[in-house]
Amino acid sequence: MNKLKFLLVTAASLLAMSNTMAAGLAQEVDGLLVTTESLNNTVDTNTSSISNINKDILYLYNKLNSIPVPDVYDYKNFAGKVSSKTYKLQGFSGCGDTEIRTISRTVNGTTTNLHVNRVRTLAGSICQNKGFNYEETENTQKLINKENLSFGGSIKSVDILGKPIALLTSAMTQGSSFGNATGIKRLDVATGIKTLISVFANTTTAVAIEDVTVPAGTFTGCLKVHTVRNSGAIGRFDRYSWYCPGLGEVKRTQIDPVTLEYRFWKMTSYTP
Repeated sequence: MNKLKFLLVTAASLLAMSNTMAAGLAQEVDGLLVTTESLNNTVDTNTSSISNINKDILYLYNKLNSIPVPDVYDYKNFAGKVSSKTYKLQGFSGCGDTEIRTISRTVNGTTTNLHVNRVRTLAGSICQNKGFNYEETENTQKLINKENLSFGGSIKSVDILGKPIALLTSAMTQGSSFGNATGIKRLDVATGIKTLISVFANTTTAVAIEDVTVPAGTFTGCLKVHTVRNSGAIGRFDRYSWYCPGLGEVKRTQIDPVTLEYRFWKMTSYTP
C-alpha cells in the first residue's frame, strides 16, 4: 500500500513539473511569434521605404538624363596643322587684297609655341608685315605678343601684352564666353624704350559648329566663334571666325572700329 502511494505521489509530481515546463515553453513560443510578427512588420515598412527611395532615385535619374548635355569644343580639334595659308581680302580701302600667313611651330614638352608671319599685299606689293607669337597648352591658345616688321622682315618694334590673351580653350560649349583684359606696351627695338599704347578687354563666345565654303573649298564641322574687343586706343570691334579641323582659321568677318568697314578674309589655298 505504501509503495503504491509513493508511486502515485511521484506520478503527480512529475505531471505537475511537466505542466509547468509546458506552460513555460508555450510562453516562449508566444514570445517568438510576437517577435516574428514585429520583424515582419519592420521588414514590410523598410521594404516600402526602400521602394520609395528607389522611386525617388529613378525620378532624379530620369530628370538628369532629360537635361541636354552641351557639346564641349576643344580648340585642339580645330587647330591648324598647315605651314602656310593664303586669304583673299575684301573691304580694305587701304592696305591689302591678299594676306599670306606662314606658320612655324616649336614644341616644348606639353606647350607649343607658334609664330605666324602675316604679310599683306596690294596688287602684288607688300603693304604690311607683322609677326604674331602664340602659346598653345593643353587648355588654352593664347596671344603673347605682336611684332611690327619692316617690309624686309626685320623687327622694328614689339607690342608686349601685360597678360596673354586667351583666344580659344579646350572647354568651350555653345554660348559660353571667356576672355580677359590686358595692357599693351610697345618696345622700340632701336631705342629699347617701352611705351604704353593701349588697354583692352577681349571676350570670345563659342557660337556653333558649321560648314564653311571659301575659295579653297567646302569644309565641314568648323567652329564659329565671336570675339568682341574693347580698346582704349581704337574703340570696339566685332569679329566672327571659323576654325576648321586641321586648318585653323579659314574665314573671318570683322567691322573695323576706325573706318567702320566690313572686312572679310576667305582662305584661297594652303600648304600642308
